[in-house]
Amino acid sequence: MDYIEITVRQTIPADCLAGIQRWLLTRIFKTEERGDSLVFHGCWDYHGHTVSPDNELTEALTASREICPELCAEVEREINENGEIEGGIDHERIFQSIVRRHPDVLHHVSIEKFNRNTKRWGLDRETLTIITAQCIMSINSDGNGRNHLIPLSPFIIHSTKRGQP
Repeated sequence: MDYIEITVRQTIPADCLAGIQRWLLTRIFKTEERGDSLVFHGCWDYHGHTVSPDNELTEALTASREICPELCAEVEREINENGEIEGGIDHERIFQSIVRRHPDVLHHVSIEKFNRNTKRWGLDRETLTIITAQCIMSINSDGNGRNHLIPLSPFIIHSTKRGQP
């Protein structure tokens, strides 16, 4: 597989995102503003993301410490240890925390993901993920599914190219 196309199907009201969530999501996704909401989509390779700190990060962390303490702590730890965030950012957990804080506005978030392979006629696998306050569920075109009632992964998943799992 060469790359992933990903689309978040819901528009997310901008005021539902904590500063650190918005900062991270707008750096890993292409983002469009539609009125008071944001639309996220992207095209990624399999090496993860490298996100470098900037002035907006300091503001986002300060504004988000009480709302997203775990996420802020992970981002700060990663920046302090490596100078940047390198690897995967678990956008599914970020969207789940948004749904948990705003169940009256967002009942769920759905994400479509297409794994593309340029060597073998294009589409390798299609995955649909539904994120609710209680669960992250996925099923793909291979017939395999996954269901996480309690998120087991950290928000930042280290890339194997740095020698970490």
